[in-house]
Amino acid sequence: TCMTKTFLSFLYLLYGFQLSSQVLVSADLAQQKPKRARWTALRATRMGMVVAVATAFALWVGRDSIANTLVRDPSVTAAFETLVPPAMVMLLIYGAMWVADGVLYGFGEYVWVAKCTTCAAASAGIFMLLFSTLMQPTASHIWWSLNVMMAIRAIFGIHRVFFSKKSPLSKASLAKSSVVQSDKA
Repeated sequence: TCMTKTFLSFLYLLYGFQLSSQVLVSADLAQQKPKRARWTALRATRMGMVVAVATAFALWVGRDSIANTLVRDPSVTAAFETLVPPAMVMLLIYGAMWVADGVLYGFGEYVWVAKCTTCAAASAGIFMLLFSTLMQPTASHIWWSLNVMMAIRAIFGIHRVFFSKKSPLSKASLAKSSVVQSDKA
């Protein structure tokens, strides 16, 4: 619970990027400004990654003092330190994933996000089973398995937002919309 509390404290710094990108990108699209919406989503992704790097770095630098502040038990402190690397990676993944989720929610792609999460969770479950059959599973193994899930979601979410032909923010969609706009002129 020591790492979970610490991780969630850092994670909520990133949560704002999901909410803000949902609102800002939706507003841009409602105003028929898809290029601005793409710029907003890209900027939010960059800012989310900067904050994610800063929080991961803070977790790494403060790992000893954070654990010692929360508990005085050396075994808990040692366990905390084994979870720092996967927690850092997960923060970096969330830096990009939550922005993509926010944009997808703004598109109304709730079902797609749920399907993606289900597929990613199944993959993480496979990794957990693999760890449990090949070796004695640890909390660190579970965190790394969850990183697999989150990485799959992040990759597919970013693809869906910026590269899928179905996305109004993809370069292909923007090229089509500028052709349509020039035909109207």
